Amino acid sequence: MKRYRVIGRVVTVNPGGVLQLKKEQAAPRAHALSDLKKGLYMVNQPVQFKNGEEFGYDGAVSKSLMVDLADLKKLEEEEKKKRAETGEGGEGEDADPVTGEVTEGGSDPGSGDDPETAA
Repeated sequence: MKRYRVIGRVVTVNPGGVLQLKKEQAAPRAHALSDLKKGLYMVNQPVQFKNGEEFGYDGAVSKSLMVDLADLKKLEEEEKKKRAETGEGGEGEDADPVTGEVTEGGSDPGSGDDPETAA
């Protein structure tokens, strides 16, 4: 199962493939899906995903669809390589593998970024 992020405006997945979705993603699309359990859903009717949404897909992806999708594994590898080249993402930082955003331990205590330590 490959994981994708929508980078175009909207992506339509046609019937026949299997999606891996979070419950929050599946609920509004329930009319178009069959629950296969464990977060997997068979696509019975076309379903759409908006920009920024992520999902797993096990099925054929056309070249025209790939224009609006990014392979999450490739994005993670590119971001890892970028961090290695720039020296970012060092010890004590927990950066998101896709966005590179530091989620923990990344702010300088004296920088004023932390409201508790700001004067």
